[in-house]
Amino acid sequence: MKKFLLTIIFVLTGFLFANQVSATAYFVDFVNGSDESAGTATTTAWQSLDKFTENARSAGDIVFVRRGMASTTNVTDLEFTSDGTVLSPIMISADYDNLWSDFATSTETYTPTNGSKFIPSSASSTTAFAGRWIYFEGDCYETYNTSVFNTCEYAYEIASSSPAGLDLYLPYKGNQIVAGKYARVMPSNPQWNIASGDFQWNFNGDNFWLIKGMDIRGTDTNGGIYLNSSPGTKIIDCIFVGDGATSYSINFGATAKAIVNKIRTFNHSRAIYAAQGDAFINDCLLDGNGVSGDGVASFGSRISMENCEITNFGLNDINANGANSLGGYFNNIEVDDSLVYDSYTAQPFSNAYFEDFNGVAGGSRQILGITSSDSNFSVYSTTSAPFLRSGGGSTSMEINPGSNFNANWDFGWLKLFEYPIYADTSNKTYSMYFMSPSDTWTANPTNSEFWIECGYYSSASNAQRKVTKSTGALDFNGSTSWQALSVTCQPAQSGVLYLRGYYAKTKEAGTNYFYMDVAPVISTP
Repeated sequence: MKKFLLTIIFVLTGFLFANQVSATAYFVDFVNGSDESAGTATTTAWQSLDKFTENARSAGDIVFVRRGMASTTNVTDLEFTSDGTVLSPIMISADYDNLWSDFATSTETYTPTNGSKFIPSSASSTTAFAGRWIYFEGDCYETYNTSVFNTCEYAYEIASSSPAGLDLYLPYKGNQIVAGKYARVMPSNPQWNIASGDFQWNFNGDNFWLIKGMDIRGTDTNGGIYLNSSPGTKIIDCIFVGDGATSYSINFGATAKAIVNKIRTFNHSRAIYAAQGDAFINDCLLDGNGVSGDGVASFGSRISMENCEITNFGLNDINANGANSLGGYFNNIEVDDSLVYDSYTAQPFSNAYFEDFNGVAGGSRQILGITSSDSNFSVYSTTSAPFLRSGGGSTSMEINPGSNFNANWDFGWLKLFEYPIYADTSNKTYSMYFMSPSDTWTANPTNSEFWIECGYYSSASNAQRKVTKSTGALDFNGSTSWQALSVTCQPAQSGVLYLRGYYAKTKEAGTNYFYMDVAPVISTP
């Protein structure tokens, strides 16, 4: 492992970001620091984060917080006074660069596996234990890269260790998927507050902040982090611990827009309370510890959530309580309960789409916007020869639709695909091929229940688009051959044409499954 040189670099040259004329690095040590110190080196570190956040800062300024230390007394609400920019956020980051020379390198080696929480070990660990963090050489920069904010993207918290290896809280997603990797072992995230302490991080009109690698605790009903009128926040590698009764981890207030990556929450009445704003949440573990609460509550927000596990909540894993919920997109979300909307008011998400529902590849679900019903369906890829079209693509898509699809209105449609295609002004025919075993259908889908369409520029002078739909119908009841749906379109100006496909037939008693060749065919009529 290369030697970390960041302390020397900072002391001799200061701190500069790309696109940033001047920025300053500061340092905090919750145990050994002093707020009477300068705060500009590890040897003159402050003791509190207040010294950084409650004084005016410039875009690009960063404070590094020493790992393994806890601030548990004399804690007050953390207030913020400054704005970063989209090019240069203001940052609070745990030490990922061995600034205090307290990291270790494992004597044993590991074999990381992508997508797995378990990392096999060559021997019992002498340095890597629960609560510590690890990364593998190649997954982190050896010194802080001043033009990239995510300099250690694949660091992970250890849940437990055994002679066989390490269990992580989150699946490993890094690039070191070979045997014989030494681990860099870091102390635990720096801890701010205690679970019973009624304090919070209060962002109120403070924009473009990046929070990384902190352990934030407390009972404040506004959340461990409260984002109010503060768009442009990113929270990564953080741990949130509540009291099991009143606390939230992150509370999205008015106009909040935040990216939340690789967080772990524990013992909250609501792990993420998205009352307003937009939440983009990826690779997280929300553990309720059996509390009577919700994993994610959306009362008027839009959520995009991917690769998360929601477990041990007494109410709903995903709760939309109220007609103002705007819905969202959920990919590979593992939950304990099949109920994903509020059972008390029967107000579901408006247009909520679940891909790979409950961690099952290909399993999907669509919550219909105005009613409390949903439609389960599955979409899989296959390379089996009987379901591949001769001369077509190397993969087909298998679709097994649900019972709540219908042609009455948009809420009952299932979008099968959307391909952006750069098209000139020539007249072209776009075809997609489908087939199905004939014994699965009683009646064929009509052209209002199954169609493809193209959306293209209809004017040579503006960006208005026209949608033209196919008019043909497929014979699934009497034929097992590949059949095409085709649409002919001629844009008025060159640009991106969107080729889409929709299915909207209510499921019969049979399975109604079918296959789609994923390769579009473009021809001249």
